[in-house]
Amino acid sequence: MVAERLPEQTPGVVLSPRCRNGHKRTYANRTVDTSGQVRCLPCLRETRRRWNAAHPQTPAALPHRRRAPRTHCPNGHAYTADNTGVTLRSHRRCLTCLRQCRVREALKRSQARKAAKMSQGAALAPNTPVRPAGQHLGTFDALSADLVAQVRAIRAQAPARFVDALRAGEQARREREQAQRGAGAVAPADILEAVADVFALDVADLTGPRGTAGVSRPRQYAYWLLRESYPAMTLLAIGRYLGRKDHTPVIYGVQKIEQLLEAGDADTQRDLDLVREALGGVTA
Repeated sequence: MVAERLPEQTPGVVLSPRCRNGHKRTYANRTVDTSGQVRCLPCLRETRRRWNAAHPQTPAALPHRRRAPRTHCPNGHAYTADNTGVTLRSHRRCLTCLRQCRVREALKRSQARKAAKMSQGAALAPNTPVRPAGQHLGTFDALSADLVAQVRAIRAQAPARFVDALRAGEQARREREQAQRGAGAVAPADILEAVADVFALDVADLTGPRGTAGVSRPRQYAYWLLRESYPAMTLLAIGRYLGRKDHTPVIYGVQKIEQLLEAGDADTQRDLDLVREALGGVTA
């Protein structure tokens, strides 16, 4: 009998072409066990068949027998179609447990926010009356009454502070406009009204979202006149004054009018002269 060398085996190990029971050793008819030995598959199947016949009452002890899948989560919720989710690692997840976990986390965050507000309210009201030495400080009702009193005091002072802040902001805005306006200059609202009158439009058309040719060119004139009359006024402020989101259309409008003036466009010069006449010749 000629011995056959298997290419997958370690060099120097020679196996017989057949097992001791006479089965041929082919690549599809052999396997390697956990100890690294080459085993014959028909022999293994026969061994398992005899073992199963000798132990018919112990199916759980059979090799390669998988456990039945769980029908409920560890908390007792059933894995139904509406109550089963899949994680990123392809594991089942009980949706009821997930919702309960989210509720608990939201409750913890709410309690943390309440505690932060309570500590902030105590810091805003430093003149809290001191309790007598013999009075108990741990009762919930007493602490709640103190907090309610502090909140009411803060709310009573808030409107006055708010009105004072509004008045101060309005006064600062007026002073800033006076400084930007300079001697002999006109108000931005007057420029918009003059442009609207010359081109038979409303001020709402200039500050609105319309972008037709009959509105966009007068709006560019307004950009250029505001930029000329108020050098300290930023492009973003001009854009916000005419209802724009940013300064991009203002940059384009000012550059467009300057290009037309440099090119000697008669229509542009005539339109600007008409607007200046409507303003009384105040702008440059």
